[in-house]
Amino acid sequence: MGDAELVRAAQSGDATGLGFVLERHQTSLYAIALRILGRGPEAQDAVQTTFLIALNDIGSLREPEAVG
Repeated sequence: MGDAELVRAAQSGDATGLGFVLERHQTSLYAIALRILGRGPEAQDAVQTTFLIALNDIGSLREPEAVG
C-alpha cells in the first residue's frame, strides 16, 4: 500500500496504517532532525514529537498524498 492509502485507512480509525507510514518515514525524519539539531538525543526527541503530532492530527490532513 502507498502512503496515501495508509493515511486514509488511519483517518478511518486504522492505527496500523499510520504505524506503517511512520515506520516508513522514520529514517528520513531522523536524518533531517540530525542535520538540523546536530545531536542524537535531541533528534530522537524531535522524531518522537513528530510522531505524536501525526497521531493527534492525522484526521485533519487534507491531502494524504502529501504525507511524505
